[in-house]
Amino acid sequence: MADNYRVEFTSQPEGEALRKMLLALGELSRGELSGERMNVAYADRSEEDEHSCFSDNTVNDFIANAEGIRMVYTGDYPGTDGPGIGDLVGGSDPDLDTAIRTALDTSVQNAEAIPAPFDRLVQEGVPDSDPGRRQVLRTIVSLEDQAELLADAGTALDVKVVLS
Repeated sequence: MADNYRVEFTSQPEGEALRKMLLALGELSRGELSGERMNVAYADRSEEDEHSCFSDNTVNDFIANAEGIRMVYTGDYPGTDGPGIGDLVGGSDPDLDTAIRTALDTSVQNAEAIPAPFDRLVQEGVPDSDPGRRQVLRTIVSLEDQAELLADAGTALDVKVVLS
């Protein structure tokens, strides 16, 4: 079937495909995961804005999202051995690749350290000094930091990645 996104995506110039991949990783890191899925519920203390408000699975979803970003960058998927975007970045700027891999690991570790259930952390009356709330904020910041590094990867690979 020739009428599908995979065919369209793989027929693009390499630079454009790479730009879209880095943009997607950066936007998922900052705009979507740290922003819409975490910070909105955190800042507004809104259980309704919780990622998985009906299942108490929010923390697991955060972890899976952070791991997914890392897997795309590294190419390390369970049961699959292949290259990742990090291989290209490492060939161009090894120090940046190391910084990105460290940031990705940090974000996953931070997400894993958020105590479940998440809805207890966003309720009114839970002080910002609560260890669980501090951990959520730590995770949000680490995801924002990794997004900036992913945009920097675009520069290292001569593609323009502008995060919104």
